[in-house]
Amino acid sequence: MRVRNLLRLKAWATLYDKYGQMLEGEVGSRTADLIESERLYWTAFDAAPIGIVHCRAADRAMAAHRSAAVRSDWGSARARS
Repeated sequence: MRVRNLLRLKAWATLYDKYGQMLEGEVGSRTADLIESERLYWTAFDAAPIGIVHCRAADRAMAAHRSAAVRSDWGSARARS
C-alpha cells in the first residue's frame, strides 16, 4: 500500500513538473508577443506624420509625439524622439 502511494505521488509530481514547464513556455511566448506589440506601437507612434498625444488616465502617464509637443505649449511634456 505504501509503495503504491509513493508511486502515485511520483506520477503526480511528474505531471505537475510537465504542466509547470508548459506554463513557463506559454508565459514566455506571450511576454515576447506583448513586447513586440508594444515595440510596433511605439514605432508607429514615433513615425506618425501628425501630432499624437498618448494618455493613460489610471497613472496619468503621457507621451507626446514630437510634432504634437512642438505645435503646442507643452514644453514639459514627455516628447518621444
